[in-house]
Amino acid sequence: MPRNKLQAALKNNGGAIANVTPRYEKLTDEQMRLAAFEARDNQEGAITDKMANSNRRNTLLAEMGFDWFDIDNLKPNPNNSYTITDEDVNNLAGLIWNSKEVEPLILRETEDGIQIIDGERRWRACKLLADKYGDAWRMVPGRCHKLGAVSDEQANFIMHSSNIGQRNIKPSERAQGFRVLADKLVEWRKDDPSLKGVNTKTYLAEHFGVSERTAQVLLNIARNLSKEGNDLLDAGSITQSQAEALSKLSSVQQESVINAMHKEELTADEISTLIEAAKASKQEQPIKALVAATQTKAHEKVVRDPKAPKDVNGYLKTARNALRHAENAEGEADFKLLGEIKALVRSIEKSLD
Repeated sequence: MPRNKLQAALKNNGGAIANVTPRYEKLTDEQMRLAAFEARDNQEGAITDKMANSNRRNTLLAEMGFDWFDIDNLKPNPNNSYTITDEDVNNLAGLIWNSKEVEPLILRETEDGIQIIDGERRWRACKLLADKYGDAWRMVPGRCHKLGAVSDEQANFIMHSSNIGQRNIKPSERAQGFRVLADKLVEWRKDDPSLKGVNTKTYLAEHFGVSERTAQVLLNIARNLSKEGNDLLDAGSITQSQAEALSKLSSVQQESVINAMHKEELTADEISTLIEAAKASKQEQPIKALVAATQTKAHEKVVRDPKAPKDVNGYLKTARNALRHAENAEGEADFKLLGEIKALVRSIEKSLD
């Protein structure tokens, strides 16, 4: 975003847009101070408009069973293991500031107070806005379930189902979301006869909008991959396919393969070959032997590119050989391309004179 446009946006929106722009695009301290000073009246007007809009919206939310809650009276779910970064919160705060609306949270009463089931990022974003811009952002809409109406298990299920659709969660977290629903499906089958004939991966695929193969892969990872394997997956050291293949090994084999990856600088092909070698091995082989065999097999698979020509004659010979093959190939020639080739040949001839 150009600096002048950013300054104009800052003036109109009261500063929140500065939270969602890269560091190199932000204004200087002096420009920030001047823009904030000019935006004071605009901020007050925006907050007034927000409160007026909220009054109209309150009636609709109340009719739908929602209420308003002070952010200081809400607590996050301690079982929420999903990653929430400062960048996520800042970006969401900017969006909320611009729209002046917050999607209602799902809450429940507990012995320790009101707990957030779904909406922790929105809650954090509103806390940030309240700290920066005042009490106009302190109240958030939500639907609160009475004490005992939602069990811990149900709360965790709702949380996983909500988080699974977010793009910024870790691959291992996404896989765990699939496992939670799969385990829940086992219980639902006991009470719902219509679910007894439903395949687990089919249900997961339809629920999350993925292929059955993807659903099965993520389920295998969630159920069988070791913590160290999940760490490698989240770090991007192994692919999802490699993670699934690794999850099919015994715990001892997984540990051996992962140790080898830490000790040796293996390529992606060597990692895949190592996993396959461990899978094919009927007995636990020493990891050094597996790595040696892996690197040998991977080396055999490498197709080396031909050496680049050293001089102009080398390139001309390569072009000549390619044209000889083209002479006998099927299909109609592109005369425009032929003209370009002839022009290049003439240009080379002139440069050699």
